[in-house]
Amino acid sequence: LTLHPLFDATDETPTPELMLKIQSVEPDRPTRWNPQIPGDVEAIVLKCLSKDREQRYRSARELTEDLVRWQQGEPVTAARTTLR
Repeated sequence: LTLHPLFDATDETPTPELMLKIQSVEPDRPTRWNPQIPGDVEAIVLKCLSKDREQRYRSARELTEDLVRWQQGEPVTAARTTLR
């Protein structure tokens, strides 16, 4: 979606450093790198990447169902993030 690797990872990024970032750093919003990404798609991506397993999709089926809802122009279950 963004043509930009998560956490600015490169082939030279040491694996332990990348694993630490994956566990402790929130990923950039996809629209930071591609403002044309629809808000619902960004919400779906961020739900997939949530650090809290309770906030992620429970299964690939749930993810698929949300993607189908988005494709059909229906509301998705992933909540858009807002500035606090």
